[in-house]
Amino acid sequence: MKLQIITDQEKEVTIQQLKKYFGTYPFRDIILDPPSPPRGYGANPINFFKRLDDIASWSHTNTFDFYQNITQLVNELHCAHTVFEAPCFSHFKVKFPFQFNFEIDSEGKHKVSAKYQDLDSPYDDFFSDDLYYGEITHMNLLGNDIRDSDGNLNEGSYPIEEAISIWADDNEQFSRNPYAREEVARVRSFYDRPLSRYLMPKNTNVTIEYLDWEEPTQTSVEYAVALDQNIDILDNVCQIDLQYRGSSSKQDNKVINKTIKKKELNKAPIDKKQQAKRLSEIMKKAEYEMYERMRDQMDPHWRETAQKINQMVQKHAKEIKDSKMKGNETSLEYKSNSQRNINDIIVIQSTKDASVIGFFIQSLKLGIIRISTFAPEDLAQFQYAIFSIVHQFADESSVYKANKIFIDLRYNGGGYTSLVPILFRFLFPQADEPYWPPRDFIKSDLNEIVNIITENIVKNNIDQAELNVDEQTGDVIYDYYNQVGQQRTTSTNDDGSGNPASITVDMTRRGAFYVGHMDLLRNYSKGWNMNRKVIWEPKDIFLLVNGHCASSCAIFTKNVHQKNVGRIVGLGNFGGIHTGIRYNAGTAGGSSVRDAEYFQQLLQEYRQDETQFEGLGLDPEKFPGPFFRLSTKLRYVEAEFYGISEETKNELNEFYIYDADINVDIPEQYEGNVIKFEIEYQDFYKAVISSIENKLKEGSKSLKNRNNKNTGKEDIKLNDEVIDFSKYCLSGEKDFISSNAQKDCAQFNKDDIHAVYGYKCSVTDSKEREADGSKKVGVFIEGVDGCVFSHCQAGYHLVNEICEQEKLFFREAEDEVRPPENEPQDPKEEEIPDEILEDDKVDDKKKINGWMVAGIILIVLLVIVIALSVILAVYIIYQRKKQQKIAPNTEMR
Repeated sequence: MKLQIITDQEKEVTIQQLKKYFGTYPFRDIILDPPSPPRGYGANPINFFKRLDDIASWSHTNTFDFYQNITQLVNELHCAHTVFEAPCFSHFKVKFPFQFNFEIDSEGKHKVSAKYQDLDSPYDDFFSDDLYYGEITHMNLLGNDIRDSDGNLNEGSYPIEEAISIWADDNEQFSRNPYAREEVARVRSFYDRPLSRYLMPKNTNVTIEYLDWEEPTQTSVEYAVALDQNIDILDNVCQIDLQYRGSSSKQDNKVINKTIKKKELNKAPIDKKQQAKRLSEIMKKAEYEMYERMRDQMDPHWRETAQKINQMVQKHAKEIKDSKMKGNETSLEYKSNSQRNINDIIVIQSTKDASVIGFFIQSLKLGIIRISTFAPEDLAQFQYAIFSIVHQFADESSVYKANKIFIDLRYNGGGYTSLVPILFRFLFPQADEPYWPPRDFIKSDLNEIVNIITENIVKNNIDQAELNVDEQTGDVIYDYYNQVGQQRTTSTNDDGSGNPASITVDMTRRGAFYVGHMDLLRNYSKGWNMNRKVIWEPKDIFLLVNGHCASSCAIFTKNVHQKNVGRIVGLGNFGGIHTGIRYNAGTAGGSSVRDAEYFQQLLQEYRQDETQFEGLGLDPEKFPGPFFRLSTKLRYVEAEFYGISEETKNELNEFYIYDADINVDIPEQYEGNVIKFEIEYQDFYKAVISSIENKLKEGSKSLKNRNNKNTGKEDIKLNDEVIDFSKYCLSGEKDFISSNAQKDCAQFNKDDIHAVYGYKCSVTDSKEREADGSKKVGVFIEGVDGCVFSHCQAGYHLVNEICEQEKLFFREAEDEVRPPENEPQDPKEEEIPDEILEDDKVDDKKKINGWMVAGIILIVLLVIVIALSVILAVYIIYQRKKQQKIAPNTEMR
């Protein structure tokens, strides 16, 4: 590979195209001085364009060194959305001959062993079997001896887990969160990494120390460079783009020009609605294919997973059908015949691509919503599966009625940002405004291209358009890109080279990202008796996240954190190697993504039929050109999102740390085995439940040392023998669903019928956390004394301590946001609290009796008047008839 000569043209074109794309990167100024603790992790400053110029100025003799330098620069960003794939090396992988297997013993100690990798090479001949059975203790990353002659650790020698973490900090680009970087290395990249995205190891080997019959023994382990396919000629995988091959590119351009000219000759009048519809289809196709590329990179095994899950769904459906045909009632009663019961976990539903899976663990009455990606093959199927699974878990008559919910987001690499607020509003109707996340963009050629197309769709096919709306009024912002935005400047005294630097970027107007008019969950929920009602309170909903939860997954998790509507459970290596470092629940949770192939696809559409874009004012010269070599790939951030709480509304979600509420020490391994079906899956979830309960037990011990005078409850057991976990809370939680809470707190919303009250936690402030960032454990204060305001009913938000109607956004109907059937009734007389004083009750009775006497007298008088009136009327009629008889006789006379 080092024989491939680099030319000045290749260097110039590559750097030029990188600047074109990174001119859109919204954090280009921020990384000059990234937010430091406690807001963010901080990092070394990066003056990105200057560093690119430095690389261009260096004297490279081959393509390998040139592209490795670019890879190193991009990886230093530690931005999960920003990935550079160098050309020529896509089929080469650096492999470690075995993987590390992490286990936790009964005392909570981490132990590491080795397990084979299938490399199709005779590595077995090089290592003693004792290596695979003994405990691995240390590793020297430099390939030197583990210890010196005195038994002290040499330079580069670390305990095995710490060594992987240090390697990840230096080599893994995935996240700004050290936990996430270590996890990606532990799960995959330390053992198996493409050379197109990672640096070649500085050393050809590392040194491992392991215990051979309790005796420390070291061995040298070499890296392997493997090919995933046979390559006869390097040029075949390292081709130069046609545009840079000389004469052939001119011929190619002639063909393109002929195609365009032919289309122009057959041009018909533009139907703007049809044009917008076609543009929407083009954009959606490009976006879908981009997310599919991302999913393939994040989880190469998702297709096998989907196939296996769907087989499980069909198997369970057949069992139920066969049972009914035999006349047997389908019972989900848990029958424990052994410690491990493979029938205890049931797959109740799944989308075709396994993007959403519903599990039910019978013995725990636990419903699990597994969301493996926010980039499903079918958006409608994804949303309907969510609704159907939740419906089954919520229905009181369902055999799958769940008391608690896990939302499993592990290894979810993100996807469509539009699904996040839609899903969030459905699951957490009590979350108040704002829930549509604010965002803005850098003004650049690439963002201008996208916005010109999307603005046409907004004007002519708005039902299919993602919208920017005013944060205050909710009105659609038309001609968004041309609105006046802010100018942001970031400065530093040292840009990494010892020199001061300052970067200024022009931003678009800030607007809220809105897709409520595309919300299918809202339509599916119509007529459902639980529509826009809270089904599970925060203490009963657990979000399971690990370091791989990125992009849309992280945005969803951070929304839950900001609105305090569920418990976030961080799963990772909490064995001590990250002491003093907080765990950020979600990676790249403040940005959306584009890649170079997305723009090349749009440009290809433009070249094939320019009339599709006629009248838009697109300048084809502003499209980025192709990279010099065909296999060069780039993915980058295009937009930045802000927080949705009063505290975080001006914080960039990309950098701001949102702690997990409960940290669980479960260091998972190789991602190919993440989906361990039936037995393994249920064991994992039960282990998480056990870990959560242990955390509550540990937290409860500190309750004994606190002053709980306000609890008014002495019967709550704080020992390890009798624990009712429903009594425990995390800081700031409220219990508003239990029957006791509803009864005791009913009197407090008389003046505001849309306000919901519940029992408060003894640790009242949701911001109170332990040193590791996890929430403090408290106990619910039951009884009237514990009642506090919790939230407003769905469709209302708190304004000056009163629940007022939230504004309706574009295409939102009153009965959808505030269903009439959910409106509370005015308090009835029989609901008067028992606490009313007896004297007041006597006075009230006297008043009632007085009115009753007056009423009776009035009725008697009325009867007398009516009787007299009747008598008088009869008398008058009698007299008239008497006179009529006398009159004729008089005339005859």
